[in-house]
Amino acid sequence: MKANLNTKKVPVIVLFTMPKCIPCIHLKTILEELSEDYKNRAIFGSMRADEYLGNFPISSVPFLTINCMGSTFEMFQGLVSKEMLAEKLDGAIEEMERLQDGDST
Repeated sequence: MKANLNTKKVPVIVLFTMPKCIPCIHLKTILEELSEDYKNRAIFGSMRADEYLGNFPISSVPFLTINCMGSTFEMFQGLVSKEMLAEKLDGAIEEMERLQDGDST
């Protein structure tokens, strides 16, 4: 994923995965459902963890990040529920709206 996360006006959710990883498959299904629920309010993507050369501390998969305006808002390792991800995503959206309004409190 080569997108510049600093320029995004909505949260960017990235799933780091590996082929044949059963928890990764389950989490990818959850993210597909959330992508419908959060259409136009978040960007969802995934990539193979073994092809990633960035700064996240990936020691096992699935590994998931929620990024807001170029900064990491949340990181998750392992399988996470749809409800928890929706709650964290709502928080990220609220944070981005607050930052875009210029409120730094």
